[in-house]
Amino acid sequence: MIIQHVNRVYNGCVIGVNADFGEGFVIMHPIGVVINSKVKGGINITLESGVVMGDEKGMSPSLGSHIFIGAGAKVFGPITVGDNVKVGANAVVVKDVESNKTALGIPAKSK
Repeated sequence: MIIQHVNRVYNGCVIGVNADFGEGFVIMHPIGVVINSKVKGGINITLESGVVMGDEKGMSPSLGSHIFIGAGAKVFGPITVGDNVKVGANAVVVKDVESNKTALGIPAKSK
Protein backbone atom coordinates (compact mmCIF):
# COMPACT_ATOMS: atom_id res chain seq x y z
CA MET A 1 0.00 0.00 0.00
CA ILE A 2 2.88 2.38 0.75
CA ILE A 3 4.49 1.71 -2.63
CA GLN A 4 1.13 2.24 -4.35
CA HIS A 5 0.66 5.59 -2.57
CA VAL A 6 4.18 6.77 -3.45
CA ASN A 7 3.62 5.71 -7.07
CA ARG A 8 0.35 7.66 -7.22
CA VAL A 9 1.87 10.82 -5.70
CA TYR A 10 5.11 10.92 -7.72
CA ASN A 11 3.99 9.38 -11.01
CA GLY A 12 0.25 10.05 -11.21
CA CYS A 13 -0.17 6.33 -11.77
CA VAL A 14 -2.76 4.12 -10.06
CA ILE A 15 -2.46 0.33 -10.21
CA GLY A 16 -4.97 -1.73 -8.22
CA VAL A 17 -3.34 -3.85 -5.55
CA ASN A 18 -4.80 -7.08 -6.97
CA ALA A 19 -3.87 -6.44 -10.61
CA ASP A 20 -1.80 -9.40 -11.81
CA PHE A 21 0.83 -9.27 -14.56
CA GLY A 22 3.63 -11.68 -15.50
CA GLU A 23 7.31 -10.95 -16.00
CA GLY A 24 8.30 -8.12 -18.30
CA PHE A 25 5.46 -5.72 -17.35
CA VAL A 26 6.69 -2.23 -18.27
CA ILE A 27 5.07 1.20 -18.04
CA MET A 28 7.16 3.42 -20.31
CA HIS A 29 5.79 6.74 -19.01
CA PRO A 30 3.59 6.27 -15.94
CA ILE A 31 1.77 9.62 -16.01
CA GLY A 32 -1.99 9.07 -16.06
CA VAL A 33 -1.94 5.26 -16.12
CA VAL A 34 -4.90 3.70 -14.28
CA ILE A 35 -5.29 -0.08 -13.93
CA ASN A 36 -8.25 -1.71 -12.17
CA SER A 37 -7.55 -4.27 -9.43
CA LYS A 38 -9.22 -7.08 -11.39
CA VAL A 39 -7.08 -6.81 -14.54
CA LYS A 40 -5.00 -9.91 -15.35
CA GLY A 41 -2.16 -10.02 -17.86
CA GLY A 42 0.49 -12.34 -19.24
CA ILE A 43 4.19 -11.67 -19.82
CA ASN A 44 5.93 -8.86 -21.70
CA ILE A 45 3.20 -6.22 -21.59
CA THR A 46 4.25 -2.64 -22.34
CA LEU A 47 2.08 0.41 -21.62
CA GLU A 48 2.58 4.02 -22.65
CA SER A 49 1.31 7.10 -20.75
CA GLY A 50 -2.38 7.69 -20.15
CA VAL A 51 -3.49 4.07 -20.56
CA VAL A 52 -6.65 3.16 -18.66
CA MET A 53 -7.76 -0.43 -18.06
CA GLY A 54 -11.12 -0.42 -16.38
CA ASP A 55 -14.01 -2.35 -15.05
CA GLU A 56 -17.51 -2.54 -16.51
CA LYS A 57 -20.26 -4.05 -14.36
CA GLY A 58 -17.71 -5.83 -12.16
CA MET A 59 -15.77 -7.39 -15.06
CA SER A 60 -12.28 -6.36 -16.16
CA PRO A 61 -10.02 -7.10 -19.13
CA SER A 62 -7.82 -10.16 -19.43
CA LEU A 63 -4.63 -9.64 -21.42
CA GLY A 64 -2.48 -12.23 -23.15
CA SER A 65 1.29 -12.01 -23.57
CA HIS A 66 3.55 -9.82 -25.72
CA ILE A 67 1.21 -6.83 -25.86
CA PHE A 68 1.91 -3.16 -26.57
CA ILE A 69 -0.71 -0.55 -25.62
CA GLY A 70 -0.14 2.95 -27.02
CA ALA A 71 -0.49 6.30 -25.27
CA GLY A 72 -3.97 7.26 -24.16
CA ALA A 73 -5.57 3.93 -25.07
CA LYS A 74 -8.53 2.69 -23.04
CA VAL A 75 -9.41 -0.99 -22.48
CA PHE A 76 -12.76 -1.57 -20.75
CA GLY A 77 -15.00 -4.41 -19.66
CA PRO A 78 -15.04 -8.19 -19.73
CA ILE A 79 -12.88 -8.53 -22.83
CA THR A 80 -9.94 -10.69 -23.81
CA VAL A 81 -6.92 -9.32 -25.62
CA GLY A 82 -4.96 -12.14 -27.28
CA ASP A 83 -1.21 -12.68 -27.59
CA ASN A 84 1.05 -10.52 -29.79
CA VAL A 85 -1.43 -7.63 -29.95
CA LYS A 86 -0.74 -3.93 -30.51
CA VAL A 87 -3.30 -1.35 -29.40
CA GLY A 88 -2.88 2.02 -31.10
CA ALA A 89 -2.64 5.35 -29.32
CA ASN A 90 -6.02 6.66 -28.11
CA ALA A 91 -7.85 3.50 -29.19
CA VAL A 92 -10.89 2.51 -27.13
CA VAL A 93 -11.06 -1.27 -26.87
CA VAL A 94 -14.50 -2.57 -25.85
CA LYS A 95 -14.56 -5.89 -27.76
CA ASP A 96 -12.22 -8.90 -27.78
CA VAL A 97 -9.03 -8.60 -29.86
CA GLU A 98 -7.74 -11.80 -31.44
CA SER A 99 -4.08 -12.80 -31.23
CA ASN A 100 -1.63 -11.32 -33.75
CA LYS A 101 -3.82 -8.28 -34.50
CA THR A 102 -3.60 -4.51 -34.18
CA ALA A 103 -6.54 -2.62 -32.62
CA LEU A 104 -7.10 0.95 -33.85
CA GLY A 105 -9.81 3.59 -33.54
CA ILE A 106 -12.80 4.54 -31.46
CA PRO A 107 -14.24 2.00 -30.91
CA ALA A 108 -11.21 -0.10 -31.74
CA LYS A 109 -11.34 -2.44 -34.71
CA SER A 110 -8.87 -5.29 -35.23
CA LYS A 111 -6.76 -5.35 -38.37
